[in-house]
Amino acid sequence: MSTVREEQCIQCGATFQVSLEEFIYKLDHGMKLPKRCKDCRRKNRETPDPYLGIRQVMRQYPSTKGPRHHVHGGVL
Repeated sequence: MSTVREEQCIQCGATFQVSLEEFIYKLDHGMKLPKRCKDCRRKNRETPDPYLGIRQVMRQYPSTKGPRHHVHGGVL
């Protein structure tokens, strides 16, 4: 595993290395390079999302994008 880039974590400030394999994978799949070190990424995945409940409730309602008569049932 060879190092391609050294980046600084935006969360904790530590320096971390981006491997060649990770660099190629991210570029091939159209993804951005990581901004956080692996420890901070793991911590963020483990913490619960405070907006999880409200997001589930909001999915029950139709979006207001698109023609208004389709959403509200009539032409306004």
